[in-house]
Amino acid sequence: MADEELTFDLREMQGKDIDAVMAIDRRAGLFPWSRSSFEQELSNPIAGYFIFTATNQNDQTAVPIGFAGQWYVAGEAQLMKIAIDPDFQGRHLGHLLLDAMIKQAQVHDCASMILEVRTDNEPALNLYRNFNFNTLDVREHYYPNGADAYIMELVFPKKIGDQN
Repeated sequence: MADEELTFDLREMQGKDIDAVMAIDRRAGLFPWSRSSFEQELSNPIAGYFIFTATNQNDQTAVPIGFAGQWYVAGEAQLMKIAIDPDFQGRHLGHLLLDAMIKQAQVHDCASMILEVRTDNEPALNLYRNFNFNTLDVREHYYPNGADAYIMELVFPKKIGDQN
């Protein structure tokens, strides 16, 4: 399917999306979450989870191609999970999805976004660096397989009129 035939949309994730999201998570990540983890996150009052779809303009079929979720805590967005289906990677869709999550964080009056990312995940690191995330520290043996993670942060520009 050519990109010219597709439109991309972001909407809030719902319980009916969990099967599709789990399939993307299994295909795209090394540490997929369980159904109960997604169910808990969808009922978490401080969380926002979104599904990213591609719609074929010829037949109007919408297909889930990615998802992301974050917590909004004390003026900070904590990016918990972000993934694009491997069949759709390499088209700058991760950029679109991360940009949408940053905008959601700003809607929730967050001043920054923080995340953890494997130190060897070059595609993700390049994405975050393109958005000017800074590396704050390393969490040693953070992942179940013992891999280290960078803690990265993006501080949002202050809004005009902000006194803080």
